[in-house]
Amino acid sequence: MTVRAAAGVVIAAGVAVLSGAAGAATLESLQGAVIEATSLYNTHIRLDGREFDAQTRWSVRLSVAAAGAFNASFVRTGIYQGREMGSLNRSLTGTIGTPQQAGKGHAVWVLAGDKLILLRTFEAGGFKAEITLSPDGKSCSMRAPLAREVGAGNTRMQSASRPGSQVEVLSATQASSTCKVSR
Repeated sequence: MTVRAAAGVVIAAGVAVLSGAAGAATLESLQGAVIEATSLYNTHIRLDGREFDAQTRWSVRLSVAAAGAFNASFVRTGIYQGREMGSLNRSLTGTIGTPQQAGKGHAVWVLAGDKLILLRTFEAGGFKAEITLSPDGKSCSMRAPLAREVGAGNTRMQSASRPGSQVEVLSATQASSTCKVSR
């Protein structure tokens, strides 16, 4: 089994486990919601053979429609010495709970209790954005760690600041995040 196929199996298993959890949020309660969340990371990366400290800002805008249908837009911005060096914009449409191809990896949004979770794989490694919704569904918070893939080494993905280059994340710490819900 290839690493990428194994990642798809892990995502599918995550859906099976997480979708069975009981909790406050439902697909019906999310209908009409627009969730906007941003996370800032302090990173140590390797890009074009050089290692350095940088920051990365990851933002998502997720609109939820009937039956868990969604439209999401993502922006990942590379920041070096306080200056934005470039950004990578992506969009994804689908249904919460249904895994899909996303760039060179896979992605799935799942609903687990009071959390809306994005599981995302990259060329190597992955990402888990965990958006915790308030009981009234009017506010949220986000925790979004990067993850290394067993046997694949450091997380690797397309560079936001240098199109066509691949960035290797040697370490990443979430420094801050914001999250809001509107209808």
